[in-house]
Amino acid sequence: MRGKRGLLLAVVILLVFGIFAFQGADIETYAKGTTSKWTVTTSKKTYAYTGKKIKPKVTVKYKGKKLKPKNYKVIYPKKPVKPGKYKIKVTLKGKYKGTKLKGSKTIEYSIAVPAVKGLSGTIKSGEYYGDALCFSWDNNSAMNIDGYDIEVKNNGKNGNKLTKKKIEAYYSNYNVEIYEYGTTYTFRIRSYKKIGGKKYYSKWSKVTKKVPVPDYHMTTKTVNGIELAYKQDAFPFFKYTGYSSYDGDVKDRTSKNFAQCYFPIFIKQRLKDNFIIHTEYNEKCGFSSFSHSQYIPNRKDVQVATNISVTYYNEMPVEDKMQQALYKQGYVGYILVNASCLLDKKQSVGVYFGDAKVVTLVSNGYSKAKEYDYRKYRGYNPFIEPVYIYESEVLLKDMLKDVAKCAPNMTDYETYTALKYWSSSHSYSEYTCWGAATVANAMTELGYPYIILFCSYDGENGLYNDYSRYYSAASKKPHNASGHMVTLIFMGQGKFVECEVQGYASDSPEFKFDPTGWHKPTYSTLTSASCKFALNEYNTIEELMKGDYYVDINKYDPYDWHTWSAHLE
Repeated sequence: MRGKRGLLLAVVILLVFGIFAFQGADIETYAKGTTSKWTVTTSKKTYAYTGKKIKPKVTVKYKGKKLKPKNYKVIYPKKPVKPGKYKIKVTLKGKYKGTKLKGSKTIEYSIAVPAVKGLSGTIKSGEYYGDALCFSWDNNSAMNIDGYDIEVKNNGKNGNKLTKKKIEAYYSNYNVEIYEYGTTYTFRIRSYKKIGGKKYYSKWSKVTKKVPVPDYHMTTKTVNGIELAYKQDAFPFFKYTGYSSYDGDVKDRTSKNFAQCYFPIFIKQRLKDNFIIHTEYNEKCGFSSFSHSQYIPNRKDVQVATNISVTYYNEMPVEDKMQQALYKQGYVGYILVNASCLLDKKQSVGVYFGDAKVVTLVSNGYSKAKEYDYRKYRGYNPFIEPVYIYESEVLLKDMLKDVAKCAPNMTDYETYTALKYWSSSHSYSEYTCWGAATVANAMTELGYPYIILFCSYDGENGLYNDYSRYYSAASKKPHNASGHMVTLIFMGQGKFVECEVQGYASDSPEFKFDPTGWHKPTYSTLTSASCKFALNEYNTIEELMKGDYYVDINKYDPYDWHTWSAHLE
């Protein structure tokens, strides 16, 4: 019994010593009489594929002392080239300090396609079109690989949730356009090698990067119940060059420089239909429409034009990173103030919600301003144009010259009637349906303000009236599928003239004024236009304005928007 216990104890001791002695060996083969306390190791267990035979050097130790090659024999696999697992067999021989060495061991090593190292993710800021997430890694061009598999995942709501792609081996970075801020991106990459029609892959390398929502340090305030934000230094006035049209040689084209600004005011609530926005030029009042150009008081002195439009987000905007960041903060859209300052000197445009000022936009002229860069505003409107169009002004002035030829020394009222005849009797699509506005714009060259009262035209959902913000929806004017516009031009306190044009027109390149059929008006009173204003429900323009539009024209001051307050509110 004691003999058996002794044998068992010896076996346990041998096993314990064997565990320590064979540390680092993947596979060990034992033989009777094997020398104890010896180890076989290689410098590492996995070696990068090179396309050549890989035979790792072994280190053999006995009782912690390194043996010389004469004390062991190494047998390597025949073709250790392709990725995979291989075995090395080491057999002891000879004597070490008088002790005969005996035994063999087999260890395992691997050849693998090299994994990507140095993987990282950084955000590259884009000045106009948004940011990109750049994933980069150590250049593996020296490695014998054929390419990479990549995967990009994100937990956002926009853009591709998962992208899988193969790229060439010479790449060392991959950029991902950021569609949504506050999103976490996970990037995985592995390299591969083609050998004999089979692909061998490395292990995946992975990095995770969260894209924070940027803070633009906006000016925020609440004006007349509307929470808003803007960043004034991000949208300054810039130099814009307008060109005239030309027929034939481009050298005949003329141009004009002016200061231009596209200024977004971001809002957290949708505006009610009766919400009032107006602008002031150098402290001179005016007001804006959401569908027509700014009403301009005393154009010759002020030389400023504005237009206001509003855009609501139906979904997250992805073209512009500032808009996307504000969308994340609860903003539902923006009001875009389109301001043109024509003089090369300081001019200001004040923007008001009702009587409360929101912001003052200041132009210091165009000579020292930066040139226009459309890329900055592409996310707002890729086809945006200044409210002031030099080409139209040249055309309007040419019209005035042509009109003036029909009779010498015409009064302004006579000029007006000739202009109206010009636009209503000449076929050109821009000046027929919108002829009333064309006449009004031309009259501003003579210094007279105007207001557009009515327009009816085809829309996406059929025919509808555009009442803008200037007049009441109580008008009973019938719909006209051909288009209908009425404009009042104020030629003095309580004095006005009216312009009305209907109908489509065919395109025509003819712009010369033909006075045939035009006659000087036989009356000159401007206090009533009932003989020309064809409305059945009212006899005079005064009744129309008071009844439908709630404006007393004898009290209206075209240079002070406050006299319109009862009408607008």
